[in-house]
Amino acid sequence: MVCSESELGLSDEHEGILVLPEELKIGEDFIVAHGYKFLSVEIDVTPNRSDAFSYLGVARDIACYKNIKLKHVKVNMPKSSDTKSVKISMESLEDCPRYVAGIVDNIEIKESPKWMVERLKSSGIRSINNVVDISNYVMLEIGHPTHIFDYKSLKNKEIKIRRAVLNEQFETLDGLSYDLKQENLVITDGKSPIALAGIMGGSNSSVKKETTTVLVESAYFNPISIRKSSKILNISTDASKRFERGADPNICDKAFWRIINLLQEYASGNLVSKMIDEYPKKINRKNVVLRISQIQSILGCTIKETKIENILKGLDIAVIKNNKGWDCKVPTFRPDIEREIDLIEEIARIYGYDSIPVNNSIAGNYRFTNPDPESNYDILRGYCSGLGFQQIYSNSLQNFDASSKSGLNPVKMMNPLNQDMGYLRTELITGLIKAAAFNIKHGANSFKLFELANVHEKTGEKLADIIESKHLACIVYGKNQPENVHSSVFLEDFYTLKGVLESLFMKNFSMKLEFEQDNYPLLENSYSIILNRQKVGHIGHISNILTRNLKVNLESLHGFYVNLEPIKNMLNRNKTYKKITLYPESQRDLNLVLNKNQNTDQIVNLIKRTGKNIIKSVIPVNIFTDPSSLGEKYKSVTFSIIFQHKAKTLEDKDVNPIIDEIINVAQNEFSAKLRV
Repeated sequence: MVCSESELGLSDEHEGILVLPEELKIGEDFIVAHGYKFLSVEIDVTPNRSDAFSYLGVARDIACYKNIKLKHVKVNMPKSSDTKSVKISMESLEDCPRYVAGIVDNIEIKESPKWMVERLKSSGIRSINNVVDISNYVMLEIGHPTHIFDYKSLKNKEIKIRRAVLNEQFETLDGLSYDLKQENLVITDGKSPIALAGIMGGSNSSVKKETTTVLVESAYFNPISIRKSSKILNISTDASKRFERGADPNICDKAFWRIINLLQEYASGNLVSKMIDEYPKKINRKNVVLRISQIQSILGCTIKETKIENILKGLDIAVIKNNKGWDCKVPTFRPDIEREIDLIEEIARIYGYDSIPVNNSIAGNYRFTNPDPESNYDILRGYCSGLGFQQIYSNSLQNFDASSKSGLNPVKMMNPLNQDMGYLRTELITGLIKAAAFNIKHGANSFKLFELANVHEKTGEKLADIIESKHLACIVYGKNQPENVHSSVFLEDFYTLKGVLESLFMKNFSMKLEFEQDNYPLLENSYSIILNRQKVGHIGHISNILTRNLKVNLESLHGFYVNLEPIKNMLNRNKTYKKITLYPESQRDLNLVLNKNQNTDQIVNLIKRTGKNIIKSVIPVNIFTDPSSLGEKYKSVTFSIIFQHKAKTLEDKDVNPIIDEIINVAQNEFSAKLRV
């Protein structure tokens, strides 16, 4: 049977057929005789482990775990004829702390040796030619990306690393053209870009069949610079993945000499320049103190000191014993190890998590008294769902116009994906409105939506001036959905949301709920929401300014939001049992004539305050206006008052004095009169 490499599962190459070596015998097992060369093990590497993006890094961990000696790649440093040179300069040492380079002449471009092709193929890399393959091979072998330029393409025989000029044109190796931004770091020949630093080379300096002299580059670039540059241009390469995670600045020279050795052996090259090493300020190992007491406290077990030292040394961490533990020097290829807890994690990882016994006394930040401080937010979500609302999750990133409509100063993203996602939202109502518009356009004529999520506000220029808070926002639209034939149909409006607030906070958390008329940019006819005397949000009709550009009818859209931060401790209160009062209730209706603009909520509070703890509830049940009998400036409101005592049955002699006192106080404070 004639098979391609793709059909045999060796690579993605599906064109042509696989030509097997002549020495293979017919009838032999393919995997045993030849296919084993292409077998591979896939390893999931966490983003912080840049050292594990190489065979050397993986071998180091295995050697440490097995407690065997690691065989390092050996390099030779041959003498050069020193007949050629190149000038190296860096615009910023922050972007490029180290740049190593050298020139190799008499290069012969040809196919790579068979063993190198097979190893690259097993790692998922297609063979190009011997020079390009050598660069890729060294990257896989020791984990440091390098690049090889055609020396003749360097017009000024100079290398300068700088930031790109805005809209500067550049064509990469794959033939695509890009308009560069000022955040892009480029390598130039003194004037024009010849490579995107740490990402990809340019077509104008690539190695070709006629190339005879090359410039070998082995550099270290700032991870943040490479990450930004890669994301802005939407280019991700094997080199960028390693640099943006943090390569090793102190292996640049070793990677360079490894390239030189392989070029001499497999490309007939001769080193014709000295190794140029621009490294003005060396990046040294980090010092971290490791205490034995902390290891035992965190892991909950005792590990022999010799075992700990062997693990640290096996990871190339230099240790010096002291009274409390060790002074450790962390190698520069491990940028993820910064603190003592990181070293303890490494010890636990190599020692084996399954070797650590179960122990409830293990130290840590976990507290059994309050394991989930946001559990009450889930209770709110459950209550909202029970009231017929559906939860949505909207994008927390918005453009400046949307994020600033609330009147608050939004937080600007440092590296936004686009202009429409450049700022963190300051409120949730805008996202709910977009969801409402989407539902209406798709035929929905009534719905209830809510979102419980974080919002952000910027109050100053410092990082501490960015305020993050948890908000709950709800909107209603259309008519209610009757539960049965006996339920009435009504339009969802302000009063629906008022009832939702009462159910959520008054009934479930026993909070005092009040409203106060004011102005809020996103709402019309808005009221402040006051819970336990704290102003926490707003309620009202959604402003037409917000809905105008959505081109849908949102006139009957109402909503509210509540900032949960001021009341989150109140949500954590334990509910207490109150004994049911066995004595009967006594109801009285009080009809008061008030000023037409008088807020009835103030009268309700007055009645409760005067009730001497025997008034159970006060509800305004009726309102009457008649200019002929009451006058144009007045209204009559009927308040239904429920009296109940905990220890006895109330009589008229108990209730009447309180009614009289309510009438007197209402007359003195609000000029209210009893209607007869």
